[in-house]
Amino acid sequence: MTVCAQVRVMPECWFVLLRFWLRVDRVLVRLYETRYMADFRAGPGQPQVTREVRCCEGTFNALHAAGAPPDGVSQFTSVILWNARPQMSSKLGNLAHDTQGRDA
Repeated sequence: MTVCAQVRVMPECWFVLLRFWLRVDRVLVRLYETRYMADFRAGPGQPQVTREVRCCEGTFNALHAAGAPPDGVSQFTSVILWNARPQMSSKLGNLAHDTQGRDA
């Protein structure tokens, strides 16, 4: 299990990415991502806040077939998964994806 938070603040907006990886050995990998973005260009004191949630998962067999390390699924460790997260996240099947925007 790995939890990661990234924050970026700029004069016109801010961005937060929360990412939760769950790996069950030889069974599945699950990913939950939540992105928040506030855009201050909408008007003074009225930022537009958008939240995007994405839930994905893939079995070890499916990930191995899609290009997981060739030295065996048993070697598919957290370190390998963390280093390959951009490539592997695109191979996970989407469970849910939702975007919500509102004025703060």
